[in-house]
Amino acid sequence: MTSDRPYREGMSVDRAVKILSGGAGGYWDPNLIDVFQQSIDEINEIRLSHQPRTPASRPSPVDGMPIIGLPGISVSQFTGVIA
Repeated sequence: MTSDRPYREGMSVDRAVKILSGGAGGYWDPNLIDVFQQSIDEINEIRLSHQPRTPASRPSPVDGMPIIGLPGISVSQFTGVIA
């Protein structure tokens, strides 16, 4: 809810908490929402200090299919490994 998506910007943590609280007992288990609210400071600290992983050194999939194994493409082109 707080992350940016291609179709919308992420919302503030306060707004997300209000939405979750408003849906407690209807959309979401109220016990889970209580635990979430008790842990929000720790969750927010983790969110703010998160360091994304290093991107993979392999090529990205094309149309959902891995590029490795396509005719004319070899692993060595991307990794330096002899194919």
